[in-house]
Amino acid sequence: MKKIQNKQEIKAAEIYEQRRKRRQSKKGQSHQELALIINDEPALKELVQSQKHEPKLTAYIFYLDPGHGWLSVPRQELIDLHIDHLISTYSYQKDKLVYLEEDSDMPTFLKAKGQANAEIIEKVSNSDSIIRSYEPYNSINKKEQS
Repeated sequence: MKKIQNKQEIKAAEIYEQRRKRRQSKKGQSHQELALIINDEPALKELVQSQKHEPKLTAYIFYLDPGHGWLSVPRQELIDLHIDHLISTYSYQKDKLVYLEEDSDMPTFLKAKGQANAEIIEKVSNSDSIIRSYEPYNSINKKEQS
């Protein structure tokens, strides 16, 4: 261990020790508890504001071929947004994914979702996409109505 040699080093060591003890005494207490303990209402308001969750940013893949484009979206998300019945048969489906055509169905989804909450990653193909061979979209609600 290094021996402390002058007053400046002694003072620095004291400050460090005080801060270490304060940190240890605060372990296990939430920020809200600490703000209440110090009776700092502005700090408490700031903590509450900081805990309000922003809508989750979700990434979607936008597939493009020379003639068209489709946004890949989980079917359940369309159901959760209550727009599954609004999607046209120009979109496609495979397993749990729906490939929303770019001209009307994709904008319908982005409007319902909120564009700011969607990150779109483009995947470009120089030939016709395999998506064109998938089954045309048919919502569960449309199937039940038939």
